[in-house]
Amino acid sequence: MTRCFAMRFDALILVLGLLFSSSLALSESIMVSPQIIDFSAGKRVENITVINSGDKRTFVKITPYRLEDPETPNEKRISEQNPQKLGLLVSPQHLIIPPRGEKTVRLIRLTKSSGEELPFLVSVTPVLGNVSAKNTNAIKIVIAYGVRIFLMPNQIKEKIVLEHHAEKLIVKNEGNVSAVLFSGKACVSESSCESLPAFRLYPDKSRDFRLKANAKVVYKVDYPKENIVELSA
Repeated sequence: MTRCFAMRFDALILVLGLLFSSSLALSESIMVSPQIIDFSAGKRVENITVINSGDKRTFVKITPYRLEDPETPNEKRISEQNPQKLGLLVSPQHLIIPPRGEKTVRLIRLTKSSGEELPFLVSVTPVLGNVSAKNTNAIKIVIAYGVRIFLMPNQIKEKIVLEHHAEKLIVKNEGNVSAVLFSGKACVSESSCESLPAFRLYPDKSRDFRLKANAKVVYKVDYPKENIVELSA
């Protein structure tokens, strides 16, 4: 199952610049769909499509990682040569895509469902070609994608809690799957509101925000089952 919610701020599109100059821009241009996949407990196989939107043949490298403490300063990306140890098989891991062509990458779940969502990242990166001698001052831009993969538990518990303590908001995830919070605002009156950041909150994690006195908080929450709810505090 893929989450269809349009706001995908965590798609991890990375732009890398090499051979810095302003005279010319070359690019290795790909697109990836979908960028977020939820593996239900009973599903073993999902696919992603990699599209070459350019006019030249493109070489692409696919690398899977298991994530620990995702989207925190302590985040670790665990790479394993043995897919059984990683828990996810990605095949193929090298693509040659013709101009305006596309290729399919298969994702196979190898680990049993646990009591909590298991997050992975699949990096999809074009392999840089050589810059010709005539373009030694060129900038070569690479757009790489990080596809978020979530292996769902057997029993899904969705529970985001907002706790308002005077001038402090604590957002907790007391469930066993992650959720995206967006369209957040803190209002002291109908005409005086400030926006709160959008973010993904993982199980057993929390985030704190400083608020103005007596501010009322509203957040929308996108859960894995594609139901969006509104919470207030």
